Amino acid sequence: MSGEKKMAHAKAQSREGKTGAFAPPESSVFLGGFAPLRELFVFLLLLVPSYVRAAEVTTNGVGGGPWSDPATWRGNAVPGPDDDAVIRKGDAVVFDRNDDGKVTCQKLLIDPRGALRFKTGAGKVVLSCAAGVETYGPISLDGAKAGAGDLLELRMTGDDAAKRAVKLMKGGALIARGKAGARTVALTAPPAADPKMESIATVVTAGAGTTVDLRDADLAGVAVEAADIDSTGSKAGERFGVVGCRFTGLGRVACARCDTPTIAGNTFNSGDPKRRTGRAVQVAESPLAEVKDNTVTGGYEVGIALGSVLDGAVSGNTVEACQYGISVGHGAGTAVVRNVVRDCDFGYQLYYTHRATVEDATAVGCRTGIYAVHTTSQIGSFHAEKTPMGGFPLHVISDANSRGQVVLLNCDLKADQVNLQLGAIKKEGTPPPVVAMAYLVVAVKNAPEGAAVDVVPSAVKDALAVRNSPALLTKGLTPRPTPPGVAAAGAPLIVRSWSFDADGKEVPTPAYSVRVLAPGAAPGAEPRVLASATVSPTEKWFRAKPEDPAPTLEVTVP
Repeated sequence: MSGEKKMAHAKAQSREGKTGAFAPPESSVFLGGFAPLRELFVFLLLLVPSYVRAAEVTTNGVGGGPWSDPATWRGNAVPGPDDDAVIRKGDAVVFDRNDDGKVTCQKLLIDPRGALRFKTGAGKVVLSCAAGVETYGPISLDGAKAGAGDLLELRMTGDDAAKRAVKLMKGGALIARGKAGARTVALTAPPAADPKMESIATVVTAGAGTTVDLRDADLAGVAVEAADIDSTGSKAGERFGVVGCRFTGLGRVACARCDTPTIAGNTFNSGDPKRRTGRAVQVAESPLAEVKDNTVTGGYEVGIALGSVLDGAVSGNTVEACQYGISVGHGAGTAVVRNVVRDCDFGYQLYYTHRATVEDATAVGCRTGIYAVHTTSQIGSFHAEKTPMGGFPLHVISDANSRGQVVLLNCDLKADQVNLQLGAIKKEGTPPPVVAMAYLVVAVKNAPEGAAVDVVPSAVKDALAVRNSPALLTKGLTPRPTPPGVAAAGAPLIVRSWSFDADGKEVPTPAYSVRVLAPGAAPGAEPRVLASATVSPTEKWFRAKPEDPAPTLEVTVP
């Protein structure tokens, strides 16, 4: 707590009667020596309405109690709508009123080791704060076991952003846990009274030494911003997790320099798909961030944004009607898996990132499906549909100073669906900007025990054109791709399909010689060729379900 506020609290705690009463100094350069005038001045000041200067009402200092009980407060006076409420060190207060349509207090201040808890089993319980919250202790709205008709709500009604701020200081915590599917807990910032005014969001800010634990809560017009929180469990009193919540209006979640944050199962809906400002989810410089199973529906510039994140995971999310669906910039090792983006200007954006992986991705109705800028990444099982006229499923930008490479594996794309924007080459050995690879699953009839399939380019001498060859047969089939987490009998065959060279010119799709080999007659002897075929990858090789056992090619051994 700031020195100024500590002094204010000390003054409040030193009073014996109601706080907020005027106490003029004993002497004054203007009134000193004129007792009658001084008494008249005091009398006139006492006639000034109480709203001129808000009182600071503090708890009793002996443990707290129910908010509505006068004994909980010094002077036996419950804070009114014009008062600042202060919960002192060591006091725990249970909020037990429904102040819907009313103002509970101006500022709410909680000292270190003070606490505020919302009462359950009392129906609708609403605390309405008009001038902001600052807490060094926990605020708990635990409605996970709430009964029928229970609703715990913290409402911010200030007329500007500062008066709607909720600040978690070191030691502070905001714990809001609702009942899954029932919506028993809410944090709200109602629209401005004047319909012509823009809405004012409540911003919850949290730093090092704090806890933000939001689960199955409604957040209307509330943004959560956290920084420097360690969620690994190594630091007591620190955690950042937002799970199963519903954000509406100006709601969003952002965290920076938070270790292992979790943002999962939430919905974000601004209510205005044409607004397109802000980011529903933003994660920066936060290692091992997990952003999964969220749904973002319109009204944001970016649905989900990760910047300078190491080994993050973005999985199972759906984003609709944003300018950018999912954006990953800088950093390395982020996996973007099983996401769907619809009706965005740019479905997926990758920029200045290394070892990024996009897997099982879908872009529907996006002008640009994947926007890859100066990136080294692998994109697997990508499918674009309903791309608007003049759009491209893949747009690659790369210059001479930061030439990256996009490797496409089992993507439903052809070379003419790629828009290249390349700079001049400044050195030899510059990698090709785009290389498309395809799975090859071979079924062999009449194959003997121990047979294998060998694949080599028919004309092109390129060691990287074929991977995982030779491949052993199992029940007459070469290994097929397997979903993450499923044990594989072996690595599937992968061959190069179409590509572009370093100058951006399309390279013809190569042909491959596929041979069925049997072990040699004696140990160390050359294998015997039982059958062979020549194939060249086509768009029909795309496997909508990579693990599907249907073969790409069938070969029969005579």
